Amino acid sequence: MKDLDVQPLGDRAIRIGFGEEITLQTQQKIAVAAKVLEEANLDSVEHWIPGYTALTVLYDPVIQSYSQIKDLLVEHLKDVPQTTINYGRLITIPVCYGGNYGPDLTYVANYHQLTEREVIDLHSEPIYPIYMIGFSPGFPYLGGLNEQLQTPRLEQPREQVKAGSVGIGGKQTGIYPIQTPGGWQIIGRTPAPLFQKEKERPSILEAGSFLKFTPIGDGEFRRLAHLVAENRFEWQIEHYHGKRDGEGFYC
Repeated sequence: MKDLDVQPLGDRAIRIGFGEEITLQTQQKIAVAAKVLEEANLDSVEHWIPGYTALTVLYDPVIQSYSQIKDLLVEHLKDVPQTTINYGRLITIPVCYGGNYGPDLTYVANYHQLTEREVIDLHSEPIYPIYMIGFSPGFPYLGGLNEQLQTPRLEQPREQVKAGSVGIGGKQTGIYPIQTPGGWQIIGRTPAPLFQKEKERPSILEAGSFLKFTPIGDGEFRRLAHLVAENRFEWQIEHYHGKRDGEGFYC
């Protein structure tokens, strides 16, 4: 288990650390570890939660003690630090930028002395790695936001941000899958159903995958929203083989 930090977390969880740096390489190792656990199908392991630099494993202490499950995890994950992957799912997210869909687009453009079109182009150009899911169900924490778009959060958060809203908060960009309070600068919205609680896997987004935003117009937004309402929306998902370019990922 070289290069991994294994620690108890409460009475039924173990935190497996992969270093301190938030990088794609760290995420790759976490994704490999999660895949190993999925394939191992260990009786005592109930669930695992990927984070920026660690994988938290929840287990049943009635089936196995901490020392037993730790030894089991060490055996299964011993080769993970030397293993990397360079591919994953690439999910395309259609976004209507500006107007009622993105009320803060003008502010973001003015803040950076850019046109709204330039903000849209800069935001929709990269392929973003999904580092973790958190804050609210299905909310993706993404890497790769262009430095030219880094914008402070709102001084006064909104009480309600609509589901599908795409925002910028500091050095990050993300999507609100469900309606929640929020303080990010909202620059657009997607009609895509990012979180559906009735599904076996409610969130279409998961750590270790990638996403790309593609701009659409109001008419296309309404057409796709209609398909969502009729349960006929089809995701555009493909395998991604790419290489790193600075902080972002590009086709």
